[in-house]
Amino acid sequence: MVYAGSAFVSALDLVSAVRSGDAAQVMARTDLPRVRYSLLDQIMSTYLDRVAQKRPVRPLERIAINAFGATIADDLAIKLMTPENLSALLKSGTVRNGAENITFGTMSSLVAWR
Repeated sequence: MVYAGSAFVSALDLVSAVRSGDAAQVMARTDLPRVRYSLLDQIMSTYLDRVAQKRPVRPLERIAINAFGATIADDLAIKLMTPENLSALLKSGTVRNGAENITFGTMSSLVAWR
């Protein structure tokens, strides 16, 4: 019960930091290595799914994409993991890169969570 209670309190603290726009507190309350690993996994899975919609992906090609694509996906994950981008993603559910005219994210806003 204490474990569940501490997780709930941590989540509430994160929601409070997002609502107030405190990027430093958001970063302090985020497990950055786990987020980075999750982003890499999601980027690679999405890419493989999109390629597979057009044509079959051979096993050797899948290995090559996972090996070399992870480097590219890691660069994208690093761009997404800035304090400002994480705060924006949690607050609005999207991150917009105006310079490259790209929008990332399609998740529910954490601010609406109660």
